[in-house]
Amino acid sequence: MPRNPATTHLLETLIPNPNLPPYMLQVSEAVWKLAADMCVVLNDGPELTAGLRKLREAKDCFVIQRKIDADNDAPRPGLDGAAQKVAAADGCNVGGTP
Repeated sequence: MPRNPATTHLLETLIPNPNLPPYMLQVSEAVWKLAADMCVVLNDGPELTAGLRKLREAKDCFVIQRKIDADNDAPRPGLDGAAQKVAAADGCNVGGTP
């Protein structure tokens, strides 16, 4: 069944730009994966559309923060304790190098 045009449009805006530097592409790809996963498990509707729109906003913020971190050579703190174990179980690479 075809997706709602709003869903399709928002998904297209979340596709990672392969021209981004690798450190920014990593962030963009993580957001894309979440958006794609949500579209697998959720039907089209007003809340999916709102969620994708907010995710697009969040992606912009995350990518900009990653650029700021890179410009300042800031180390990435990663997670600690139980959060690190949960992330590792989910296959996340947090705090490691891109």
